[in-house]
Amino acid sequence: MGIALWVVVENGAVGFETASVADLATASQAQSKPFQPTPATITFQGEDGNPALIDHTIVSSADPDYDWMNETNHFKTYFSTDAFGNTDNIKYQVGDAALTFRTLQSLKVGGKDIGFDDLIPITDEEETIKKGKKLTKTKFSYPKIYQDKTKDIYLDAEYSINSERLLEELVLNEYQDIQEISQEFTLENCYFEEEESGQINFYRKETKELLFFIPEPVMYEKENAEEKNYGLHYEINQISPDRYQLTK
Repeated sequence: MGIALWVVVENGAVGFETASVADLATASQAQSKPFQPTPATITFQGEDGNPALIDHTIVSSADPDYDWMNETNHFKTYFSTDAFGNTDNIKYQVGDAALTFRTLQSLKVGGKDIGFDDLIPITDEEETIKKGKKLTKTKFSYPKIYQDKTKDIYLDAEYSINSERLLEELVLNEYQDIQEISQEFTLENCYFEEEESGQINFYRKETKELLFFIPEPVMYEKENAEEKNYGLHYEINQISPDRYQLTK
């Protein structure tokens, strides 16, 4: 989704062809400096109308559909521990509008299509790994969300929260011939429009107010993040009235 995702190559792989990226930011931030972190001491207007201090800490979820959350920000974020459950494992909410998505629905590796059923853990060991989590104060991870069982090659999904965005990084431990990565997402009280630049904007249905956006896709090496590759693109296909597939 992606939604919020950058694909990162950990070990400086050269020639990696396909990856993705996305940042989610509120409209007010999009109009200023959407990619620059802001101090954690700033405040925003809470639901009661009073100033509230931003806190990026991920805590146990009050929403029974999710295990973890952060609600003390411009936006609310919710995580399920299991990325392969019956429902979407991530929820991003701005007011009454929400985007829910599954981190990984399918991918194409070396010309081979790998569907969702192929990604679901089979053995107890695989289930332990894929349902495992690495939770720090402001970061939530799904380790080895995809793994090549014939090689020690895998893909981690990492989510970081700051004052401006939810950042999703798909981290490769080394080069993989991944041509496509697909995710599915559902919209609530909002709709999207694609720009020529590749950015995807999300608007409130009733007021057409810009709520958040996903910038154009990008890929970079983790040890050399300043060197970015923007030669990537999104493809979006509608599955049902409010359900879509996003492929990078």
